[in-house]
Amino acid sequence: MQNQTNHINTSNISQLKFDAQNLIPTIVQNEIDLEQNKILQSNIVEFQQKSAQYCQNFCIGSELEFYVFSSLSPLVSAQSEQLNIFLENVANCKTEQGNGQLEVVFDYTDNFLALIAEIAKTKKHIYQLATHHNLWVSFAGKPIKNDCGSALQFSLSCLPKNQQNGDFIDNFYVMMAVFLLDKTKQNLAMLNLYQQDYFRYCQKDNKYLFSQQKNTSPTHLSFGNNNRTCAVRLAKGETAKRLEYRVASASASPSLVLSFIFSALNFGLENYVISKENQFNSKKFGPIFGNSFDEQYQLVPILENLIAFKINIG
Repeated sequence: MQNQTNHINTSNISQLKFDAQNLIPTIVQNEIDLEQNKILQSNIVEFQQKSAQYCQNFCIGSELEFYVFSSLSPLVSAQSEQLNIFLENVANCKTEQGNGQLEVVFDYTDNFLALIAEIAKTKKHIYQLATHHNLWVSFAGKPIKNDCGSALQFSLSCLPKNQQNGDFIDNFYVMMAVFLLDKTKQNLAMLNLYQQDYFRYCQKDNKYLFSQQKNTSPTHLSFGNNNRTCAVRLAKGETAKRLEYRVASASASPSLVLSFIFSALNFGLENYVISKENQFNSKKFGPIFGNSFDEQYQLVPILENLIAFKINIG
């Protein structure tokens, strides 16, 4: 697929300023936005109605990454004993690959509003722990150059409606991946609230991380099987399958991201043609079998579109 956006040089993202003072968002979304949740609930109900003929036991889990610092000026990453404060006091918290980076894993559930509430509660708890111990935490998408970005990832899992039609569930995952990618481009700014988040998608930085065998962030709109370079990863194990939506930065509003996910799925189910044989094909997005950085795929670049949006709104 050819990129239709006017070319903007993003090789060194010189249009943006990397500012350590922007690492800590001043607004902590630790309260539930009732209006956002009404919209989310409406999108959930619509999805359940539209997807009922295709799947059952639809559940969602989440992963939230963040960094801990002992100082902001100069910027100093937290040491092991400081990270242990969070590992011991935050449920399902574990170390990640970045220097001073941690991750919280939220279990799969079909109670999606409860999942959003748990993420908000956990974020507030993390901030309180940091304040109590004279530490700083950042949910910025890219707080440290040449190190891993931080994401708010949602993982979708379901079973086929008809157990005799198990092969279709693979196709349903592909279908959901295409629906999400189709609507991501025009919602990138909502998925990345702060300018600091944009650096997460820098191709040069992610190529370096890839060469160091560290976790990368998606740089283009793509999906692939067990492919961590893609925006949507279809993870297939021996006993379970899931779809990982990896675009949103850790600073994003969980309720807005999840509402977007259901809205995109609803639009796709309403507007794409699915045959009587429950087969779905799309020429708009095809699976990536190698590295999504590879120019041969001619994919839509995430960073370029974010910068174009910033320039257009001034």
